[in-house]
Amino acid sequence: WLHTCAGTVSNRPLTYTCFPDIENTTTIDQCKQHKAAVTQVAYCAGAPHQPARLFSYAADGFIVVYDESNHYQPADMLVTAVIPRASCGMALSSDGKRVAYVAQHETACVVIADTHSLTELARLRVPPATTTPSMPPVSTTTPTALASALGRADTLGPSLFVSALQFSPDCTELLCRFGDELLKFNLSTGELSPSSIAAPSCSSFCVSPNSQYLAVACEESGNNVIRIFLNKDWTEHPQQLGGSLCFPVLETAFTGDGQMLVTISGNATRVWNFLGSTDYFQEPPEEEILPHQEPPPEPPSPVDAEQVSKKVTAIQQAAELGGEHEQLQPSFVRLLDLRLPNRVPVPAVASQSLPARHYRPILKNAPLPERRHIAPPGTEVLSLYSIHGYSQAPKGLFLWRPKLSLVVFAAGNVVVLENSKTGTQRLLLGHTEEVSALACDRLGAVIASAAGRVDASGSGQIRLWDVTSAACLHVLCYHAAGVQALCFAPNGQFLVSVGTCEDSVVCVWNPQTGQLLTACACEHVLHCVAFVHQIHSQCCFVTGSCGSILFWELGADLQLHVMEVSTREQQATHVTALVSPHPGALYAGCSNGMFSMWDVNDRRLIGGWWQAQPAEIAEMCCSSESLVVACGGASVSSGDGGAIYVFPRDESTGLIDRELGPVRRLPLHDTAGVIAMAWDDKLAHGMASTADGSVWQVEDSDACANLHLARSNHAAPVTAISFDYLGTRIVSTSEDGTTRVWQFDHFTQLFSSKPRKNKDNPTAPVSAATACSFHPADADVLCSGFDDGCVAFYHVKHSQRRLCRVFSDGPVTCLCFAYGGSAVVVGGDAAFVRIIPAPPAVEPVLSLRASPSPARVRCLHCCTADPQCFLMGCTTADGKATLSVWRCAEQTWGGNQPVLEDTAEFECPSGFLVAKFTSEPSTIAVACGDQLLVYHYRVKRVLKRFTVGGPATALDVFPPLAAVATPDRLVHVVDTVSGAQQDFAAHCAGTTALAFTAAAAGSFDSGGTLVSAAGCDFLLWRLRPRLAQR
Repeated sequence: WLHTCAGTVSNRPLTYTCFPDIENTTTIDQCKQHKAAVTQVAYCAGAPHQPARLFSYAADGFIVVYDESNHYQPADMLVTAVIPRASCGMALSSDGKRVAYVAQHETACVVIADTHSLTELARLRVPPATTTPSMPPVSTTTPTALASALGRADTLGPSLFVSALQFSPDCTELLCRFGDELLKFNLSTGELSPSSIAAPSCSSFCVSPNSQYLAVACEESGNNVIRIFLNKDWTEHPQQLGGSLCFPVLETAFTGDGQMLVTISGNATRVWNFLGSTDYFQEPPEEEILPHQEPPPEPPSPVDAEQVSKKVTAIQQAAELGGEHEQLQPSFVRLLDLRLPNRVPVPAVASQSLPARHYRPILKNAPLPERRHIAPPGTEVLSLYSIHGYSQAPKGLFLWRPKLSLVVFAAGNVVVLENSKTGTQRLLLGHTEEVSALACDRLGAVIASAAGRVDASGSGQIRLWDVTSAACLHVLCYHAAGVQALCFAPNGQFLVSVGTCEDSVVCVWNPQTGQLLTACACEHVLHCVAFVHQIHSQCCFVTGSCGSILFWELGADLQLHVMEVSTREQQATHVTALVSPHPGALYAGCSNGMFSMWDVNDRRLIGGWWQAQPAEIAEMCCSSESLVVACGGASVSSGDGGAIYVFPRDESTGLIDRELGPVRRLPLHDTAGVIAMAWDDKLAHGMASTADGSVWQVEDSDACANLHLARSNHAAPVTAISFDYLGTRIVSTSEDGTTRVWQFDHFTQLFSSKPRKNKDNPTAPVSAATACSFHPADADVLCSGFDDGCVAFYHVKHSQRRLCRVFSDGPVTCLCFAYGGSAVVVGGDAAFVRIIPAPPAVEPVLSLRASPSPARVRCLHCCTADPQCFLMGCTTADGKATLSVWRCAEQTWGGNQPVLEDTAEFECPSGFLVAKFTSEPSTIAVACGDQLLVYHYRVKRVLKRFTVGGPATALDVFPPLAAVATPDRLVHVVDTVSGAQQDFAAHCAGTTALAFTAAAAGSFDSGGTLVSAAGCDFLLWRLRPRLAQR
């Protein structure tokens, strides 16, 4: 059995028995002896006639010894010095024979004792220092429960005592910290050698198993620094390690082979390859000697207590007489510094699962890959000029300034400025991750946008933009993860940013200079932020948390002072919305639909709580006469829907008439909640967006309220898109079960089908639409396929639908019109392709076997130049792809069985296959895995081959260009004639569909447009093919 132990703050050490199967871990015993928090435990293996022992150290300076043979009952107790805020008050040697601790009445003396008999072997005293160690300042900003979480995180405090003891792995030396310096005792000779290592605010250090390296974690000028030293005078290692430790390093440890360093900082554990070895995880040959390695050290000689005592006495006498004594020369040479971003140390905040979480990543939050083919400036084939889609935008990602006719919203990693009257757009490009928060100053001149990964694997980034010129003014970097909320001060002098629960840090910035004024960590998870007005403070704001409201004030010394006020009756709910209508007043809304009014100066509740709707309050707006509350948030319970409530306010007190309640309820959607809202100053005109991607215009007056649906979009990721034969309309299908037709020039919606229930899967809310296609000669007729095996035909003008089931045991994967539009070819999962007539024909359905083995039909395409031909591509489970060309005997539908004209096989391990006919005779563009092929099926030969960034999810051809969509969020454009390639990045998720359209039919010179879809958003790119030719 392997015995391990763990100390807890519940004042008792817990001892466990670990079996090979960790699920069977059981607790042996629980012992409670200490009266203070247990900060350290250590296990000493037993020996013949000597039982194993457990040592526990508490903050009150007591060490309790437990015997394994007596069911871990206390066997003895040692009294040591009380070391303030120290977690390493004792040390056990690796051989389990010695224990070291600080003497009770001599904080500069270390006692070494036998672990079994507890007999004192030696006392090692530190000579009086010539200089007084510096004492780091301790933050005393506010006497609240959050005081320990504010300002600096000083882990060691005053340093006039020995602390942080540790034996070397070979048991020949004892290392300790005294003041701001590391000391080393030689246990064989008793000599003390200062290391000449300045370690201010040292939080941890450790020695490698081969005693060659020493890692020291400390703080210098606000920077968290990890230094690596060697026992001999070796040169510094050239490789510098990167990283972004935002919190002090609490623990350090080397791996067993001494090649890696493991650190614990905040809620993250990191592994550092400090030697810079690139083949660390490869098994080296037995005869290979790794760099900077020496033969194993000789076995340590036993400690001679008498010799140690004599040596210590000699050193002490020499120090008292002021004379010199023999000391070892400092042998620690710094190998390298691991300097991390200049960031105020903040305590760790545990991640929580919250019911009210405004910023939820909608799209894939993966690192953006490196663009391999970047076109020189001015030679880009594509230029992004428009984005359409508001769907599922988190709270705070929709702004409206009615006086400027400005609508600001985020789509993926792009910020869009749209004129609400003309619909023209300007795009703000620069973020590489999904935008999580937006804010606009009071004048509408500056916009702040934040982006970052919520899993803390990438730093957050805030950008400030000038609205007039659309130029980036400043890039602000401090948050370690995403940003939850942003807010400008009313006077425009301050900007506050709040981090997500993985990095719950509050930052105050100067938006004019981009300077970080101060930063502070909070032990609470924060949801929202709003500025309030106080006479004695220029910067005062509030944040909402779980069961409390935090009042923050920026002092003259640029330190944040905070006071936490409980929400009392609503302690179990989250404060999700805040608004300050006038000086001294604050309204707070909660995740259960309750809201209240607070006195900012006295920090007290006024008038109790009011109920809007039993759903999360997403936004609140206020005027002198009324309060507008938007309910629904990111999710709404069944039957409630998203709605806006208007409550009248008393102009003198600001309170709500509890008996009167809301004067108006404006229902926006049956099931989708309101997630963003913006109003003018008088609350007469407003705009609101719901979780289904709709944008509503609201006109409110005393008489009535008018609702107008301004924009509508898909509420789930787009699965397919297709243009009509004129290039003026586009049809799209989505996982939300709808098929929508858009007028391409203004991207206005012409038609939207209703979602269908999935009869095969009652648990699924709707049947997802998976494929779509326009009639080749009639832009009013289209068809779409669904994941329950059905195909629906629609007529745009008459809103007619004809539904027929094609597959009974699988979804429709692809489809296309063929035979001049008289029939539709439909592919599925069962290796079959079925041909069904288009309305109003009633001929029987024909079936084609796509592959002799089980296969999935991936693509279908009808040849424009030869309507009698269509191609079919399918993939098998063993990584094979089959491409076949079929021909019908008649151009119009007559029920004749198509004839196989050609077939070819390709290797396709990824399972992704897309193919389309090109303008060249008998030529097909095939995207198979990460390869783009130009294949001539008459001569059965691959004419050209190109490598793209990843497995293709979509393909379209606009000769001589081919556009390939991949899951890596890039759009790859290949000139099939010259072989030139260009990569374009704007999506924040893998592109699922794309399609070309020509400005003039078939005209290469006049250019065209490429539409790509990712998530719920459509991106429109202008095509400049002449640049590609040059």
